[in-house]
Amino acid sequence: MDVVDDATMVDASKKEEGNHHSSHSSSSEVFNYVVTAHKPTAVSYSCVGRFTHFERQNLIVARSNRIEIYLLTEEGLEPVLETAVYGRIAMLKLHEENSGNDDVPGRLIIVTEDRYSLAVLTYDAATNTLQTVSNGDVSDLTGRPVEYGMLGDIDRNTRVIGLHIYDGLLKFIPFDENGNLLQAFNTNLNELKVLDFIFLPSSSSGIATTTNETGNINDSVSINTAPSNVSSLTRSINRENAGCAGLSSMPVIAVLHKDVKDERHVSTYRVNLRDRDLEPGPFEQREVEMGSKKLLPLSSPIGGCVVIGEETIAYLNEPAGMDAEENNNNNNNNTNATMNATITTGNNTSSNVIYRGENKSSMPALVRAITTPDLLMFSSACLIPADENVSNQLIDRFLIADEDGDLYLLMLSKGRVTTTGGPTVSKLTIERLGKTSPASAISYLDNSVVFIGSAYGDSQIIKLHTEQVNTTMSDSNELPSYIEVMEEFTNLGPIVDFCVMDLERHGQGQLVTCSGVGSRGSLRVIRNGIGIREQAQIPISGVKGIYSCKRDEKAHFDSYLIVSFIAETRILAINDNDELEEAVFPGFDASSQTIECANIFGNAICQVTSKGVYVCDASSGELVTSWVPSDQSPITAGSVSENTIAIATVGSTLYYLSLQGKKITESGTITFDSEISCIDKMQCGDRNICAVGLWSTKVLLVELGSEMKVSHTEDLSLDVVPRSTLFCSFEDTIYLLTGLGDGHLITNVVVSSSSTGGLTLSDRKSVSLGTQPVTLKLFKSQHSMHVFAGSDRPTIIYSNSKKLVYANVNLNEILHVAPFNCDAFPDALALASGEHLMIGAVDDIQKLHIRMVPLGEQPRRIAHQPETKTLAVLTMKENDVHEREEEFFVRLFDDQTFETLAKYPLEPNENDASIISCCFDGDDETYFVVGTAFADPHTEPESSRGRILVFKVSDTAASNDGGNGVVNASDHDDDAPPNRPSASSVLQRSLTLVCEKETRGAVYNLNAFRGKLLAGINSLVKLFGWGFSKENKRELVHECSHMGHIIALKVETKDNLIVVGDLMKSITLLEYQRESGLGGIVEIAHDFSSNWMTAVDILDDNTYLGAESSYNLFTVQRNADGDTEDKRGTLDLCGAFHLGDSVNRFRRGSLVMRMPDQSDDTTSSSSSSSSEISTWLFGTISGSLGVVATLPKREFLLLNKVQEAMQKVVTGVGNFSHSDFRSFHNVQRSIKMQNFIDGDLVEIFLDLSKEDQDAVSKLSGVANSEDLVKKIEEISRLTH
Repeated sequence: MDVVDDATMVDASKKEEGNHHSSHSSSSEVFNYVVTAHKPTAVSYSCVGRFTHFERQNLIVARSNRIEIYLLTEEGLEPVLETAVYGRIAMLKLHEENSGNDDVPGRLIIVTEDRYSLAVLTYDAATNTLQTVSNGDVSDLTGRPVEYGMLGDIDRNTRVIGLHIYDGLLKFIPFDENGNLLQAFNTNLNELKVLDFIFLPSSSSGIATTTNETGNINDSVSINTAPSNVSSLTRSINRENAGCAGLSSMPVIAVLHKDVKDERHVSTYRVNLRDRDLEPGPFEQREVEMGSKKLLPLSSPIGGCVVIGEETIAYLNEPAGMDAEENNNNNNNNTNATMNATITTGNNTSSNVIYRGENKSSMPALVRAITTPDLLMFSSACLIPADENVSNQLIDRFLIADEDGDLYLLMLSKGRVTTTGGPTVSKLTIERLGKTSPASAISYLDNSVVFIGSAYGDSQIIKLHTEQVNTTMSDSNELPSYIEVMEEFTNLGPIVDFCVMDLERHGQGQLVTCSGVGSRGSLRVIRNGIGIREQAQIPISGVKGIYSCKRDEKAHFDSYLIVSFIAETRILAINDNDELEEAVFPGFDASSQTIECANIFGNAICQVTSKGVYVCDASSGELVTSWVPSDQSPITAGSVSENTIAIATVGSTLYYLSLQGKKITESGTITFDSEISCIDKMQCGDRNICAVGLWSTKVLLVELGSEMKVSHTEDLSLDVVPRSTLFCSFEDTIYLLTGLGDGHLITNVVVSSSSTGGLTLSDRKSVSLGTQPVTLKLFKSQHSMHVFAGSDRPTIIYSNSKKLVYANVNLNEILHVAPFNCDAFPDALALASGEHLMIGAVDDIQKLHIRMVPLGEQPRRIAHQPETKTLAVLTMKENDVHEREEEFFVRLFDDQTFETLAKYPLEPNENDASIISCCFDGDDETYFVVGTAFADPHTEPESSRGRILVFKVSDTAASNDGGNGVVNASDHDDDAPPNRPSASSVLQRSLTLVCEKETRGAVYNLNAFRGKLLAGINSLVKLFGWGFSKENKRELVHECSHMGHIIALKVETKDNLIVVGDLMKSITLLEYQRESGLGGIVEIAHDFSSNWMTAVDILDDNTYLGAESSYNLFTVQRNADGDTEDKRGTLDLCGAFHLGDSVNRFRRGSLVMRMPDQSDDTTSSSSSSSSEISTWLFGTISGSLGVVATLPKREFLLLNKVQEAMQKVVTGVGNFSHSDFRSFHNVQRSIKMQNFIDGDLVEIFLDLSKEDQDAVSKLSGVANSEDLVKKIEEISRLTH
């Protein structure tokens, strides 16, 4: 039954201003639910400092729109808080006051790039939340966003935030000592192409001093930190009521910029906070190295900055900082020098030069420079705190990382005393420390421990050593390393492509993503479910049952594992060394198959075999008593608990036995008209109840006792025999689970009958768990009871909010299972598959399980071919990172072991672009088809030539004849020729090039289309048939084309429809009209908005999903029955949503098993079923995985009201607006969120307090918040 009926709902979809949504007479609206299945993993920013406590250090990490806070402890990083932000974080800075008040934690300052929102945050330990001190909008009504990304920095001394958001403007926002933002103002900046800017430290910034035109040092007035009455930031420069009047201290900024000739320069400016303007700074350096990327400020009292280039690293400062001897020498020398001069350095030593640039408005800069050990493509850097310096001769030390993962230590040494009495920088030294993941953020934690945050590989915790770590190097060319990797954090980003594999054909996909960059590239295999962590494995085959028992009935741990085979039983015991060894029980029937075995009262173990019942002493194994059926009938099933036993025999008889002292007594019997297939008994109050499954496909409830009677008969009305029954109690509800022989599971609730007073079954439902017989076993994990359903698709069943939840297990076929809680393996399970007996621990929650397949190359495109059980991956290898020499390959993998089977190299300057697996009309083979592009980045910006390559996966001998295009598994050596013969003759899969076709442009995408091949080639969409050449060889034959696109970047098809995602022209709908006689591809509708597309897909015949470059998702719809040609030819916007991340691919599929709860008459009692919800998966650049699910209208209306209520009840971090964040916006337009539900926000409802849940429920029109909990949990279960 629905939580709320349709009559109580109102249509929550509204027509927003700027939305060109029009009515659709032929198409129904499509409603979408977008939710994150795996959170972003790519690290963009990090910082270290006192935030959650004034005496404790924290590591704070930003991953896309999420903030993670950790506490630094002796044991490692301790998670404190993880929270989402309504915006993609573009700046993350921790401000700690310099006032000497050490008992005040710092304040976190964040800026988002989606809407340019700024907030100052503190931590509330009582609620474990981030509290907003102040916030504001730092965007401007006019201005062109900067090309190279927003830049930001903080001057902690004058409490000023500096932002570079728009070309030609710098924005400054002062704040007071309490973190309250004061009046913001803009200043004009002559430099339009700014690469970096920073605040210089106090010795250069005039915080304690100001410098006159002649460079003399004078005392300055202190800054006015009185709180301002201005409550919000302003867009315009208003010189009145600035909130910072009288501020005479002038912070100094350094700006790295380039001119129209691409030459790079460093300029400095003083920020006049009182007059709100920029004044010439203390120095300027023209024509720094062309590869300069980053500025690093030096700490006080030295001041100045370091410029990081590709070939040189330079130190810049005002001339007042040089020593007297240098001053005299430089007065007599030419002051002009070039930063691009070649300077030679030795190993671990650096030659230094000193010279000054020439500038008319600022003093010339004092310069020292060294060359880098190798071409340094800078990626990130951090300052090592001064108290960590190993020598008092060092001024500052920096860790510097490059894009290839090399980590360097830059050291600046003290020089002689200057003419002003302060120290100088006498020498710069740089040393390579080793290799890490490519760093996007570096934070020095403590005691030589460093956090390496990566957007292109796994993030790491490393430790720096003074001695070489890799003393035994596997490669003679490997450089020494002083880095120890202590911990790694999985990062899926950037996900540039992925495929969905359903290897077991169960409707649940596992994803294989193309992740990472460069040599850190890998495939990541992702599967949803409960993980079993393997702890031990024993090679045993033919297991028919597993049972665990205790040596002492009062013991906490299990001691024995009884393993049953078809004609014997073995006992494994835990010895004193916590090892499993075979034990002997004299009282056991070791020559028979055990049907049931369990502890029983009297410190005994009861074994049931086909011959009889044997009770043995649990310690000695000696036989205590036994029982056999009086008619010697074989026993077929048994159930043992406490001091009673239920036994089923051939002949349809059920025996009820009890253990009294050392004797087994028959308490009652009952005979049925059909053979018994399975039984399970349970104590229910003062009653003993037995569930009996019959071969006549019935399940009976039998009251055990001296007078045995049937209290309920459940006719399954199926042609499948029940193979396992189990009573279980979840959340005060007793269930009877019945596993059938075809893989189905029947669930019933056990209730008291009001008419008979006996027990009966109700609320029958059926789910499909697999195709093999289901065996059921109760076990305890994490202090809660669960049921393990063994089958070819093993499943764990538990209860949540009085609803049964089914979670798949990350293992293949498991037929038998038993709980095995022992000292060596706490809360473990013993699991039997076909060939092994495994001991494993159960994960505490259902989650995504990720396996990494390292490639050493960057994967770019992927396709799965179920027919050959292979994956084909297009990869790129950088032979010379600095020269950007690249090779491209087609690699073939086994889809289960991920072993490399073949590798095919592309031609020089030939890039991979697309790949699919497809079949052609008239051909029974399945092929991998690869699209490529020839491009020389130095001569042509756009490819004018490409190829389409058609490969066949063949089973061939390892020693091949060198035929064209055959590359097999023996060819793993990159330096070996691709067709090198092998001495081996073992059959293996290989790639054979069947045919190739030259194209006039890059083949950006490929699609299997009606037995043909559809390709997007530059601006054309071309269709190729599969024919024969004059030589009777297979070839691609061009049939027709469609032109009119900028670049046909993304193409998806369904039946005769073709959806094109253009580089700039949004979505176009084409149709193949061969049957109509037109013989070609024609355009039938177009979205006239300007969207730069990154991904497209087809939701239904008339509705299409798109992702564009400003991180938005949208849907457009075709109005096929429009009354005018214009209406029929226009794709109308029908949905808009800001995701906040870049999507490269949609794939239809699901991460969860689809288990629709069905009643006995097959009518669903649930308000939403899996058949009504279709799901599309997507991956993002930041490493997150998401789901787009289509919702029935009634579900959307309810969830839309919940979404609106959540916006009112839940306050976002920084008081940022959820509706603003999720509104579609790009450079051209802004549209309110429409026909989309933010599942991330809605599912926060499950974590709210009962008071807040009630408030949301009331606003949503739902009387009972528990009903709403069930509804949202159901949607969550069906989607991710």
